[in-house]
Amino acid sequence: MDGLWQWLRNFFSSTDTLTPSEEWLLRNLLDRLPQHLRPIAQAQVACHDRRQREVGDCAINFYRSSRAQGSFPLLSMSVESVPLIRITVAVAGEDAPVHATLIAVVDRVFTMHLNRPVMTLSPDALQVTHVKDSWRSNFPRPKECCKEPVS
Repeated sequence: MDGLWQWLRNFFSSTDTLTPSEEWLLRNLLDRLPQHLRPIAQAQVACHDRRQREVGDCAINFYRSSRAQGSFPLLSMSVESVPLIRITVAVAGEDAPVHATLIAVVDRVFTMHLNRPVMTLSPDALQVTHVKDSWRSNFPRPKECCKEPVS
């Protein structure tokens, strides 16, 4: 019954907090975006007041509730869905790395995808070893990257 309860909780619930390791990964993904995309992505994540873990805890989707206030800029994407950036992270004492990818859908940062659950990892045990910029072919030049803010 515990497995079913966990599945139902993950499927139907939204959480307002990330674990320390998830927060570390998200911050490192955002910090490594290029200068013309970073403030837009950071503003969007700051405005998203709902986070939902997908089954298996390998993805976290970012949403904005209907009661959320304020506006944020949009990304100008040339495709509907695109990975923005991917980091490879070494975990102290483990052979298998963590791969974290920040994905945008329809002009908005939408999900952080992980190759495995990281909820029990300590941020102190994590170190970025590789960064892959995935945004290059899917976004216009820096001057043209932003759309008007939405409320």
